[in-house]
Amino acid sequence: MQLRSELTLFDVTNLVVRGLILLLIGIAIYVKYSPKREITELKEALLSRDMILRRAYRQEERFLAHLLMPVNRAYRRVKKKE
Repeated sequence: MQLRSELTLFDVTNLVVRGLILLLIGIAIYVKYSPKREITELKEALLSRDMILRRAYRQEERFLAHLLMPVNRAYRRVKKKE
């Protein structure tokens, strides 16, 4: 069985048509399920200074690299002793 490395014009056209169909389906889904009016309370809550600081603090608490910091310190100590 041989593998084809070339795409014919029909293949390219077929891929472009499929991509456009998927794009149109995505736009239709977005239009159907997007909010019809702006949710001002939610927008104010998300953009307020207080909420931004809270989110930043929560994000800092679960920063995944905190797990690696002790490993990094131990590695530096071992390297320093050598």
